[in-house]
Amino acid sequence: MEKMKYSLVLVLTFAILEHGHSNDDRSLTERIFNSFNDINRLFEKYVLHVDTEYWKLQDEAESEYDFVIVGGGSAGCVLACRLSEVSQWRVLLLEAGEPENTMIDIPALAPTFQKSKYDWAYRSVEQKTMAFGMEDHKMNIPRGKMLGGSSGLNFMMYVRGNKWDYDQWEAKGNPGWGYKDVLPYFMKSEAAHLSDVDPRYHNMEGYLNVEDSYRSTLTKTFLKGGPEIGLPLFDYNAPTRSFGVSPMQSTTHKGEEGDLSKGLLAPYYQQDESGHSHGSVRHEDTHRRQQESLRGAVREEWKEARGAINSPQLLMLSGIGPKKHLKHHGIKCLKDLPVGKNLMDHFFPDFVLNGTGLLSTIGGIMGVGFVKTNVSEIKAPVPDIEFMFMGGSIATGMGMFAVKSSRSQLTPSFFPAAMGIQPDYYDRLFGPLETGFQWTISPVLMHPKSVGYVKLNSTDPHDPPIINPRYFSDPENHDVRTMIGGIREAQKLLKTAAFREYGAKLHKVPMKGCDHHVFDSDGYWECALRSLISTLYHQIGTAKMGKKDDPTAVVDHRLRVHGVKALRVIDVSVMPVHIAGHPNAAAMMIGRRAPIT
Repeated sequence: MEKMKYSLVLVLTFAILEHGHSNDDRSLTERIFNSFNDINRLFEKYVLHVDTEYWKLQDEAESEYDFVIVGGGSAGCVLACRLSEVSQWRVLLLEAGEPENTMIDIPALAPTFQKSKYDWAYRSVEQKTMAFGMEDHKMNIPRGKMLGGSSGLNFMMYVRGNKWDYDQWEAKGNPGWGYKDVLPYFMKSEAAHLSDVDPRYHNMEGYLNVEDSYRSTLTKTFLKGGPEIGLPLFDYNAPTRSFGVSPMQSTTHKGEEGDLSKGLLAPYYQQDESGHSHGSVRHEDTHRRQQESLRGAVREEWKEARGAINSPQLLMLSGIGPKKHLKHHGIKCLKDLPVGKNLMDHFFPDFVLNGTGLLSTIGGIMGVGFVKTNVSEIKAPVPDIEFMFMGGSIATGMGMFAVKSSRSQLTPSFFPAAMGIQPDYYDRLFGPLETGFQWTISPVLMHPKSVGYVKLNSTDPHDPPIINPRYFSDPENHDVRTMIGGIREAQKLLKTAAFREYGAKLHKVPMKGCDHHVFDSDGYWECALRSLISTLYHQIGTAKMGKKDDPTAVVDHRLRVHGVKALRVIDVSVMPVHIAGHPNAAAMMIGRRAPIT
């Protein structure tokens, strides 16, 4: 592996010099970013197989396994590691994607792998209540297609969720899933390298590195401005306080993205000198198994861990799901259960709030805040909005090339294309921001009342499922009102002394199609929210955990599919309600906490 690292350095140097001799007037930052793209293409073509050798299977194919895990994402990798701690067990891990590309370890490049072979690249059906400014009125829904799953595509935020969230899980008929029960499993995974946190709620000896994000001038301004509006500096992963601001706790180590699959599974692929495997994990491509029957090859149990989109698809293809829907596709219903329903997600506005001013930043998500709006219906002290504080804007790749330059030749095809924004919406709102400095604060709805669904598109497992997120569809319009409340809370930051020092101000360019509203009125913001909105990749709930007599539940508190033997679902699809956090951390907790037998 050391040899590969040296090779990458040489390629990087060459690529930057090559771009550096061009005669155009593009910024150095943009040329460097293009160089990264060049490296990625070279890496895909010439180097990827070197990395794949790291995952070369050392054991012979087994005819029987104690456990088969379908899905090598965050929960699946943790589960495979955990099962393999029992030396006599044989474990088959089925994953449709490939091992992680080493370039994915570079945090700034993670979004560029969307719509690549490492992404399922799903799209929703046409939306009726929102996405009016998105291509075809559809949502792009990235999902990781690699070992490690969406942990290789996300923005590396480690946010467990509020204590109240998990106590709600337990209150809904799921004993053993309250906060006091799940906290040890969060901590067991964590290798914390953090400052200004409560050590009672963090561990330094786990497998997942968590560290503070870089504190730029912009970050420090955010942390200084928060207390001015009643949001003190706090540890959002501790239960002692629910509201405040904080630097981001990120799943990186010394600036490199955490590699969940290698860090967890690598020890279980190795052999001793006699050629015998130390562990028991075998990784295979699910497509290699599509024509083979594994019926009778599992001694103990199947573990379904493909996430909130793919798990319900596989369950329904297997005859477990809504009877009427399965009959429509000619599938014999083995168990009539509400699989695919209860789809919930976190979403945030693409236009957000942009402040201008000379605030230096390296880009990306720099800080996090949690607030409770005046429209919250939760009586407990629980946040209903998260602030993601970012350098730059969509126009500057969230600050990765936020510099004073001529109109970018790169950005119109980067974030806007990944999000699926219509060009005319982009040009009007973000075109003026392609030069100069800006920052963004995005309010994220934590506990949505709008619920969507996942259905089968056909009986072909290669066909993407029908995904309908249905944001802003709740009949009382609570989600819209909460988001507007979040925008009002965010605007308070502009008035703080910390931000006034830099001349920060709102980007006052009306959204296309919303000109008939007075800018900054509630009506305007509702129009804007329904025009440009994006998933935060936090789909959950489509195989809901609950009691047997709960007509909305698919699995019990031990994650066993109701009425089906030797089958469990172990991923975020079992989450009964959403959390005031980011479910990648919860997925790993579920993989560690889930009953094995």
